[in-house]
Amino acid sequence: MELSHRVENDIHIMSIEGEMVWNKIQGINLDTSKLLEDGGLKALLVNLEKVTKIDSFGTTMLITFFKASNEKKIPFALCHLSKNVHDVLQLAQLHKLLSIYEKEQEALASFQMA
Repeated sequence: MELSHRVENDIHIMSIEGEMVWNKIQGINLDTSKLLEDGGLKALLVNLEKVTKIDSFGTTMLITFFKASNEKKIPFALCHLSKNVHDVLQLAQLHKLLSIYEKEQEALASFQMA
């Protein structure tokens, strides 16, 4: 699993590639407090377009991002969910908690309206 980051219009966009599963995540040290340390950020968007598989550890990672953004009082959203990722989030009932958009531009536009 690989993570990449960029900032666009004060929105932190994280793209994840590969499998969000236990044996791929365990080697990644992610300090969520550092993730959002720039106080000028308006929102956190996680693009899952290149995620091929997700398990409970992957969903926990997404919940960690959600909690970190809530603590900073900034909006959080996901975009580009594959059918596999969508099905897992729906099974875990996370689709009711998280803002999910089909396309990155839709999510970015929703942050501009907030």
